[in-house]
Amino acid sequence: MSAKLIKVQPVCKAPGLPICELEDSSSNVEVVDNLSIGQPEPGRTLLCDCVKKASEEEEPSLEQSTTVDEELQLEDIQDELEKNRALVDLIGQRLSLNIPDCPELDACMDMQVELNKDGMHPEILKLHRNNSQLRQQLSQLQHSCKAVDLSLKYMHNSLCRDLEAGAAMQRRLNELDSFKRIAEHEHALCRQRYRHLEQDKFDWNDCFAYISKHYMELQPLLKKYVRRTEYGQLRQDASELLNQAKLEAKELHDYLAENMNTLSQRVDHSPGCGRLGSEFATDRRMAMEIAAFLQRNEHLFNRATH
Repeated sequence: MSAKLIKVQPVCKAPGLPICELEDSSSNVEVVDNLSIGQPEPGRTLLCDCVKKASEEEEPSLEQSTTVDEELQLEDIQDELEKNRALVDLIGQRLSLNIPDCPELDACMDMQVELNKDGMHPEILKLHRNNSQLRQQLSQLQHSCKAVDLSLKYMHNSLCRDLEAGAAMQRRLNELDSFKRIAEHEHALCRQRYRHLEQDKFDWNDCFAYISKHYMELQPLLKKYVRRTEYGQLRQDASELLNQAKLEAKELHDYLAENMNTLSQRVDHSPGCGRLGSEFATDRRMAMEIAAFLQRNEHLFNRATH
């Protein structure tokens, strides 16, 4: 078994803008070239003899001998297992080598500069390294700037959507507030109307009882009235009867007036009838009043004649 020594150079991992200079110190790591692992010796195979029972009448000595043989075989198997475990542990120890992982390269390091640094002035090498680091950082800043611009764009779009959603919610809230106010106003009006109806108006049951009571009381009075459809014919018949009675009354009046005039003339021409003349004078005055009444109501009698 042979080993080599490999130099591993540390990498600059300082935050900010570090100066990526390589140190001269090196760490020695032992690497195993060839590892020879011997073949494990084959284990001993155990042959377990099968003991057959001849019959149920075997002697007790034969049973004791079989139990002893079985115990010996179990001990041999346990010893063989222990040897195999020890061999596996040995192989595992030989395979577990402490080989360090390959170091990660620094992003700020320019491999071209590092390869051509032999014979270069330290200040110039430092400037090259700083220049490479600045270029790398500038590229990262450009990517970061693009990412920030994209994030700002997304945030602006999200803000616009949130503002639109907020405006919509505000409109819905105003509608809800308006609906609430209208509902409260209408509720108050309904309660006021209900109290008004309850106090000033009749309930239907009370109203029906009231109407039924007054209808029964008005039945005798309603019998004295005539329906409007039947009133026309009755009025016409009554008008004809009245007109006929007026004509008969006028004819009777004319006949009476003529007789009264005749009697008054006879009384005036007869001598010695003073008392009877005074009575006939009174009748004459009555006839004159009746004549005046007929003259005043002449239009009624004229209408009746037509």
